[in-house]
This record gives sequence, structure tokens and C-alpha cells, in this order.
Amino acid sequence: MNREDAVRRIRALRNVTLENGALAPEVDNAGRLLQRIAERFAIEPEERQAQPRPMHSSAAWDYWCSLLSEFHIEGRRFCNRGSGMIGPDRLIVIKLDTSEWQVQRVTRGGYQAIAKHRGLESLRLYLRGNAPHRHTFA
Repeated sequence: MNREDAVRRIRALRNVTLENGALAPEVDNAGRLLQRIAERFAIEPEERQAQPRPMHSSAAWDYWCSLLSEFHIEGRRFCNRGSGMIGPDRLIVIKLDTSEWQVQRVTRGGYQAIAKHRGLESLRLYLRGNAPHRHTFA
């Protein structure tokens, strides 16, 4: 790996964030790896601070889909958007490139937004309080 590759990898590692759907241990590992690469190739902090690109939607979708499956919600994806139904009358719409999500209630005239936020963890908190609970007795 040369210095140019190292800078590119550092910029990619900066995209591994909680807001982009990574888990806390993954963010921690990415940070450590970023530091080691920067030290090894003597990359200055201003070179590392370049504006990160949004995470590719296919990588982000894996995290969102995993979250939805925790609450027994079937996730669907089309281009840079994901969705899933909470019960018969609420729809979750996820913008994969910006990590924004919105819960919409189905009405006679279309959809009405009832909750909106950004990030994987905020959706997890919302679903803990608002998703139907499914219990299994084994």
C-alpha cells in the first residue's frame, strides 16, 4: 500500500459511523485502524479531515435490514430507499444515502408523517416503544 492508498482508506474509514449504520464496536475498530494507518504513513490531520462521501447504499442497507429484522419487520429496498411495514397502517421509509428515516401512517388521502429522525439508533429506540411485540413461547 502506498501513501495515496492510505489516504483513500482513511477517508473510507471515516464513513464508518453510527449515523451510517455501523455498530459501536465497528466504529471503534475503524477509528483504531484509521489512527494506525495515519501514523504509519505520516498522514497529517488536515489530510484526514476531507469531507467523507456517504456510505454506499448497499452497505448501509445491511445494517438497516438487520435492525428491521430484530423487530420482525420485513425490509424492502429500491435504489437508495428502504421501507418496511409496522403493523397494517404504518410505513417506515429510510433514505439510505443520508440515514434519514420517517414513519408514515396510512390515511385515506395517502400518508401522514408521524415520526422523523436520522440514524440507526434513533430508529431502534422508536421501534422499541412503538413496534408491535411478538412473543414466542418455546
